[in-house]
Amino acid sequence: MWAVFLSSYLTATACYVMNSTGSSMGQFCCNLSAQGLLLAFVSPAAGASPVLAWLGVALASAGMVGLISCIQKAHNPLKKDLLEGPISISDLQTELKSMEDSIDITSKIPLPALWARDGTVESANREIKLLLGRDDIEGSGLNEIINPSLHELDLGGTGWLVFRKTVEGEDVVLLAPKGDVSAGDSSEFVDPKTGLYSDRYARKRGEEEIERARRYRRWLSMALLKLEFENLTSGPLPQSMMDEAYMKFIGLVKKTIRTTDMGFRLKDGCVLLLLPETPSSGARTLFGRIKTQVDKIIEEGSVTPFRINLLGGFSFYGGNGTTSYSQMLEEAYSNLALNED
Repeated sequence: MWAVFLSSYLTATACYVMNSTGSSMGQFCCNLSAQGLLLAFVSPAAGASPVLAWLGVALASAGMVGLISCIQKAHNPLKKDLLEGPISISDLQTELKSMEDSIDITSKIPLPALWARDGTVESANREIKLLLGRDDIEGSGLNEIINPSLHELDLGGTGWLVFRKTVEGEDVVLLAPKGDVSAGDSSEFVDPKTGLYSDRYARKRGEEEIERARRYRRWLSMALLKLEFENLTSGPLPQSMMDEAYMKFIGLVKKTIRTTDMGFRLKDGCVLLLLPETPSSGARTLFGRIKTQVDKIIEEGSVTPFRINLLGGFSFYGGNGTTSYSQMLEEAYSNLALNED
């Protein structure tokens, strides 16, 4: 009597599970288990051979194993989705598109930039909002913000070059400062002698990078490089040879720094490097690489009236607390010392 009750309970439970999952394979396994249980319990009572009873046990066991497998598959949604059919290319492209939409592209660009889709601005970074003096850029028409026929424009008393790229209905607009080479021996943003950013732009850009580091809790390192000439003679040093060595030094700096790093030529001839997302150890490592190459500017065996030394000063901001460009620059100057191997 207990055996009949147990078999009925198990069969009813299995039927409920399979009906709820809608698995045809599960229904077959359920039926197999029921037939096996029936054969296992009824055949001994009918006086049949014990072989039939053991055959019923085997059928019931096989059915139960199949049921367990079906139940596990039914409760694994990822596996279930994969079994329903292969993933199409269009579904994959849609998923990748949604991932791209979740990334704020413009916030990664240090220059004023905005991104638009189908003529409507979707994202604009802090720099372009400050430049335009408005915070409601998102949702506006792109052509209302930036005239598509313009390649140059004046904003805030400064000239800007407009770079625009359109791909499949999406537009990325980037503004870059336009150097004024007619303003004497220094321009507003670009130093005409070296091609590095100017001393005037260093303060503006430095404050912006400090604010970015504070807002996103990111590292910011500052490295100050000074090339010194040690006179080996009693007379004055030839200016042409010093200028040639200095320009070689500038070329090494440009070649060594990353694309995300920024170099500025200060009024005293020092080179200031702003290194976003770089620890203080990384700034010293970069200085070491530049110094190694600077030591090779004067070719071995050549006779020169001077010896060159590269000095370095460093400051670091970890994104916590408050600081300013003037404080970081003062710290870098105070730490300016000859770095010996």
